[in-house]
Amino acid sequence: PEASVLVCNHVGYWDIPILLEAFEPTFVAAESVQDVPIIGRIAKILGTIFVKHPNKIEKNKSSATFLISRLQWLTKQRNEKGENNTTRPIVIFPEGTTTNGSYLLPFRTGAFAAGVPIQPIHLEFPFRRLNPAWESIGFWRHILFFFAQPSHEATVTILPPLMPHNDAAKFANEARTAIAQSGNLQLTDMVYRDKRDYHRALMKQGYH
Repeated sequence: PEASVLVCNHVGYWDIPILLEAFEPTFVAAESVQDVPIIGRIAKILGTIFVKHPNKIEKNKSSATFLISRLQWLTKQRNEKGENNTTRPIVIFPEGTTTNGSYLLPFRTGAFAAGVPIQPIHLEFPFRRLNPAWESIGFWRHILFFFAQPSHEATVTILPPLMPHNDAAKFANEARTAIAQSGNLQLTDMVYRDKRDYHRALMKQGYH
């Protein structure tokens, strides 16, 4: 990639090994990820930066400030050292949660307020039977179904880097539009809170 900060659509837990293979990055994740079986421990080993969940980050300015300073430092290292730069890029999932792979939620603007170049990444999992997206199925049930499939395929598309400007919301929308156009994804105004309410409704009906 041409930038140190990468933003990607978020489909599920398999995004992590795919992006690790492609870019060897570190990640930014909600602090709740630490409690996810297996995934949480792996995230810690990878040096993931944990922040308050997107629906709480507005109330916790320290998380946002730390993230911005980290992104600025990474970009400075890349600019100063050029080809000798050994710092790992950082991947951010600005939707703040996973989707079914066909839609793109609004992007949180925290990373886009750092004033650094950002490179959009589109991640896609073509499938025939089981959608690898971790959306509405329990973790253990989903991973069992996943490994029961004969094979899986993933496509990583590296889009041109975007230059920053003063309007973080507009900058975030540019990245979101680029990813949506690359993957022919539908834009939706639904947010994490809507997904949470949907899952609660499913659980009341006995779906886990």
